[in-house]
Amino acid sequence: MDPVRLPVVPPTPLGVLPPGALTCAAQVDSSFLPSAAQFGLSKHSHMTFLINPGALRKSVSLKISARTRSPDGLLLLLSDAKQMDFAVVKLAGGKVTLSADLGKGPTSVTSPVSITDGLWHTVSAEVSRRSLALAVDGSKPGSASIRGNQLDVDRRLYLGGLPHAHATRRINVSSSFQGCVRSVHLNGAMLDLTKPASRHNVTSCFTDDQAGSYFDGSGHALFRKPNTALNLQVDGRSYITPNPYPQSTSAETKNPVYLGGYPVGVKQNCLSITTRFRGCLKKIQLIKSHLSDTLDLSSAHFLSGVTPDSCPVG
Repeated sequence: MDPVRLPVVPPTPLGVLPPGALTCAAQVDSSFLPSAAQFGLSKHSHMTFLINPGALRKSVSLKISARTRSPDGLLLLLSDAKQMDFAVVKLAGGKVTLSADLGKGPTSVTSPVSITDGLWHTVSAEVSRRSLALAVDGSKPGSASIRGNQLDVDRRLYLGGLPHAHATRRINVSSSFQGCVRSVHLNGAMLDLTKPASRHNVTSCFTDDQAGSYFDGSGHALFRKPNTALNLQVDGRSYITPNPYPQSTSAETKNPVYLGGYPVGVKQNCLSITTRFRGCLKKIQLIKSHLSDTLDLSSAHFLSGVTPDSCPVG
């Protein structure tokens, strides 16, 4: 029996659409969480805090309140310069892992529950001279034995990620946490997230957020993707418009790909608009032939006025 052939919907010329057919919803000013930090504006987004290492030698207690939709990234690190001693909390495959080394070999414990649903979760972690313990949202802690006498670390705590030049081999994490951290307690004392010793590519958290990346209308994202062809689909339907340069038969370009806008100094002869996009984008893909490349905005070559992996609700 011959296969059923589904009808192909032809592209719709933009010129035949009635006025208002592609209008946007009304823009609503976003609200932000006080004293919270949104990480992930780049793969090396992070904060640092100065601590007293002597107070952590016998035991470390951590409590972190965070939300994310990304499966991997560093939440918090304490270590010495060579990472011979360390305690690290990270996401791997959507699950929280606590790893530590007191100088006699690393030990890890992983929570069985994924926390990448965009909701708030509380991570509780403890490191002592005999064991590790990890719990999520008050669940029964998972534990593991550890060998060593004490935790000898430097006076700098890393939150949300690491600087570009920082070694990561022993802690096995390569990118920053992509999400919001609302609070951090270290041995019962709350860190003031508004007063870090340093910060890099960290912004404010939306009070309520949803999946997607938010463009605030002031900047753009830049990707270096060679030989990219452009096509427009809205809700699964293709749209075309007459080519103002008929001698050009392809939209392929070796130039950078801009999302949400482009720099003032960049000449764009073919565009009839200069206003930057304000709103949310998600599931952004560059497709060539049968190959699809999903764009990770945190890995953009340049990013300004964009919050990856978080859009305001409202």
